[in-house]
Amino acid sequence: MNIPTPATTDSRINIIALDGVRALAVLLVMAVHYHERFGGGWVGVQIFFVLSGFLITRILVNAKETASGLTSYLKVFWIRRALRIFPLYVLFLLIGELMWWFTAAPVTWPTARPWLWTYTLNFGHMFGMVPISDVYSHFWSLAVEEQFYVLWPFLIWFLGRKTLRYLIIAMLLITPILRYAVVAANVLDTSQLYFFTPTLMDAFAAGAALVLFDLSWIKQVRWWLAGAVLTTVAAGMLANLGMGLHFSVWSLGYPYFMPNAFEYVWGYTMLNVTSALLLLACIQDQVGLFANRYVAGLGKISYGVYIVHRPMYRIVVALQSNLATHLRPSVASLVSVVVFLVGSITLAWISFWFFENPLLKLKRYFSYRNAQGAG
Repeated sequence: MNIPTPATTDSRINIIALDGVRALAVLLVMAVHYHERFGGGWVGVQIFFVLSGFLITRILVNAKETASGLTSYLKVFWIRRALRIFPLYVLFLLIGELMWWFTAAPVTWPTARPWLWTYTLNFGHMFGMVPISDVYSHFWSLAVEEQFYVLWPFLIWFLGRKTLRYLIIAMLLITPILRYAVVAANVLDTSQLYFFTPTLMDAFAAGAALVLFDLSWIKQVRWWLAGAVLTTVAAGMLANLGMGLHFSVWSLGYPYFMPNAFEYVWGYTMLNVTSALLLLACIQDQVGLFANRYVAGLGKISYGVYIVHRPMYRIVVALQSNLATHLRPSVASLVSVVVFLVGSITLAWISFWFFENPLLKLKRYFSYRNAQGAG
């Protein structure tokens, strides 16, 4: 099995294009968090999951070939992930602790605290033990990612590539069945399975499939992608026409929790496959838009944008009442959007270049090839 090779010999193009996909994902999430009218924006999180499945599987498959043993393989992977994920996340939580200490806001912070620090917020929301908040609730997806980082390295290490392919196929087929079963049996409702890691695993599997299967036979991925996008949107629209065409258009046919026409069963699958085809098109350098330097630049700092955008929205909400008294409603709305976008991106840019990036340079001290450790 060969990892799909890019259409160009310049591997940087692929990295840039994948950053462009991150930009799309984070903009979709920002849209839905700015205004519920853009109900389909949550799809951005699904794209992030598929992208993680691809990138993490690729890292681990390559690491397995060079690591000196299981201990070094796990240690280096988790340290490198920690350097990427933990600094900004922990800084955010520390600032949250200070804000709550001095202002007692948000009032739900003490309840959320243990779930946030242990990367289990998805379960806190799933079981209704942590109230939804516009400050920290988006961290549920980071919790799912971390849980994936704990499980997936072991599967990659202990299973051969052929077995991993069977596992990927099983995950893609069984996860939709699991979603149907838990709802049909009244174990979970459609909103709960949205947060439940096992019912999201086909997203990671779709991304991993790009690494574990040879898909070089798909020559014109852009046309496959176009067909997948049209089919996915059309299916979503048809499933939600009962809610009104206007609603369906704004939600892209995929409202939160997808409760209609069993969309919670098949809808995630269609989104995952479409997202995987988008990644494959980028790998093969067939979608120029995502390689645009400005789009990719936003993707490069997308983690920071994701972290800070909801608190920034809270600031915007606080400003809106003042803006409304001095400006026409349309102008006030435009100013709010600009503050939301520019503020989030600026904070993320500062964070990346002056806080995160210096720490990321420490990765050079943690190499799979050079690490020592017994398996």
